[in-house]
Amino acid sequence: EEPRGQGRLVGHEELQERGVKSGRTYQEVDVSPDDLVVIAATSGTTDQPRGVRITHANLVAELTALETVDPHAPDDCLISLMPMNQLHELVLGFLRPFFAGGTVGYIHELAPSGVLEVMQEFAVTRIVGVPLLFTLLADELTERVGKLSGVAQSLFWKSLDMARSVRLITGRSPGKLLFRDIHAAFGGRLRRAVVTGAPMPPEMVERMLDAGLPLDLGYAVTEATSMATFGRAGVIPSRSVGRA
Repeated sequence: EEPRGQGRLVGHEELQERGVKSGRTYQEVDVSPDDLVVIAATSGTTDQPRGVRITHANLVAELTALETVDPHAPDDCLISLMPMNQLHELVLGFLRPFFAGGTVGYIHELAPSGVLEVMQEFAVTRIVGVPLLFTLLADELTERVGKLSGVAQSLFWKSLDMARSVRLITGRSPGKLLFRDIHAAFGGRLRRAVVTGAPMPPEMVERMLDAGLPLDLGYAVTEATSMATFGRAGVIPSRSVGRA
């Protein structure tokens, strides 16, 4: 693939070719669905952290279920933001693009401005993160709004309030038309923004919906091989994490 800006796309065939050229040898082994593939540590939220045995069958079942409720498109591009040692990131940020197709963009720093820059560079369509990440991105955009003239700032906040009124009456947000600069800051092609890992403040959920951002809410549990619940914000209550 051709380079994109400072980043570079590496296809699966190139990865295979690199493996051959490395001169390393690999032993082929037979595996069964019930074989152990990874031992993932829980976060220790309710008890002491413990290891969870995840099998090949667990991973395939999770990936298949995700495709049922939220199919990947061949041109989807996901930005990977969370540590790969988290099962949630391993499933959604690494295995799923291999399973369903798509591109993954990796970043070198988690500064909000850097994340937005990469999203624009790769025209990201999907992002998965914890509420803190989305709060930081919102703060970055709010800071940019604060640099506008007083009239422009007033117009922005009044437009956001108007978007909420329209959304509550019609069930649809005009945010994509009113806030094109915000959508451009997120890359211009964002289709799914999945929040998981902790509760999302309801007001933050409402504001993202007002801006016309495609928000999904979920709850990930290590023992459930990542996503245990999933729901579309605006369809489910803002304090909900969706259905199992």
